[in-house]
Amino acid sequence: MYPPSPFPVIRRWVLFPIFIFCRAPVWLVVDGFNAGVISILPEGEHNKMDVLVVEDDVSSLSHIIDLIQSWGHGAEKSETARGAIEKVGKMAFDLVLLDMSLPDMAAQDLIGKLKELQPDIGVVTMTGASTRELEKEIRTLGIVYYMSKPVSETVLKDILDHIAKKKKNAISEASDFNRNI
Repeated sequence: MYPPSPFPVIRRWVLFPIFIFCRAPVWLVVDGFNAGVISILPEGEHNKMDVLVVEDDVSSLSHIIDLIQSWGHGAEKSETARGAIEKVGKMAFDLVLLDMSLPDMAAQDLIGKLKELQPDIGVVTMTGASTRELEKEIRTLGIVYYMSKPVSETVLKDILDHIAKKKKNAISEASDFNRNI
């Protein structure tokens, strides 16, 4: 029926590894004349996110990074807006936790620059000086969540869990779509 394949076979699909620079293995699925690309990750990896924390208070930054990593996500840090722009230009992030009061750039400007670099990036803002006017202005920039400081561990975990679940569902839908090609 089908010749033996040196690559894994699922049903009658033959999986060919594609070697590209990414965190997860990516495979080309060939089924007759149809082909699609899927990502095969170990169990639980679909829930892992890469998070950039932009905070100029070093102790808060370290605490938030430790929390995110303890929940199984990847976390990078930046103490400045310019550092955040540089990191987002080099690496894909699922989410940015952004302090509203950075020394080198207004958060409103930084959000725009981050969205230019990665249009689908999620941004959660954190501020210790919340006002209704500021919240309204920031929400118009397409943020995911507006958070007051001090950061609640429970709220932060709920936000990350929610976004990770949305990411997992999107990956699952894309895999289902590719399988139906």
